Amino acid sequence: MLELLCLQTGNPLLDFNTDLNSKAEYLWSHGLISDGTFEIATSVCNYSQIYRQSVIQNAPLSPDCTAVNNQVHTKVSKFINNYDVSLDVCLSSIVAQSQMLDQLQNTEKLDVCVEDETYTYFNQPDVQDALHAQLIGVENWTMCSNRNVIKYEMKKSGNTNASSFRCTCKLWNLDFGLQWRSRFCYPLALKTTIPYRVWFEKKQVAGWTQVYGDVLSFTIVRGVGHEAPITQPMKSLLLFSSFVGGKPLPKELSH
Repeated sequence: MLELLCLQTGNPLLDFNTDLNSKAEYLWSHGLISDGTFEIATSVCNYSQIYRQSVIQNAPLSPDCTAVNNQVHTKVSKFINNYDVSLDVCLSSIVAQSQMLDQLQNTEKLDVCVEDETYTYFNQPDVQDALHAQLIGVENWTMCSNRNVIKYEMKKSGNTNASSFRCTCKLWNLDFGLQWRSRFCYPLALKTTIPYRVWFEKKQVAGWTQVYGDVLSFTIVRGVGHEAPITQPMKSLLLFSSFVGGKPLPKELSH
């Protein structure tokens, strides 16, 4: 009998309060919202309430939640990259400022318009033909399918017990990830085999990692955004190759 040791999850919705309410703390800790906005986003109406009302109940937000949601959006503004708040935004996605966009992309090492370019590329008929891709139930290829394409039983989401997981290989938010590591590892009494330490990509610290037997490897990638391979491609490649090769992450400097 083959036992599944690792459940790989991407952006899992495991618990409403833990997963969703960490967003306000993240925005506040990165200076995107003020102390006052953080206060009302945790006391008047938090993000788990907003999600329950808008997605689970599929209803308009309450007046309090509408006010909180509007204030957060106003403070953050539409000129912030939601996947990496330290990056610039692709101006062509927001306003028609092609000249400014050209100047921006000529000076940026990272192409902040890669998502727009990817969308355009994969919606070219010749590219879809080459990939033998068919659009079934949708008119265009998109980064993320909406809930009308993939059916979720939303009323049962956001209520997961730690005992139902052996490990989690990818978590999107550091605060959220640290909380879930505690909720998984401690109740399951997982034994640490590699203590919390730094790991390296060539001559620089690439992040931090801790290993629990053959069950869980908890890894942080330094300086990464939500889409790790875009913001830190070499570190992400090293992490992936180490994972599939069954090798520990480098603990020494390399040339």
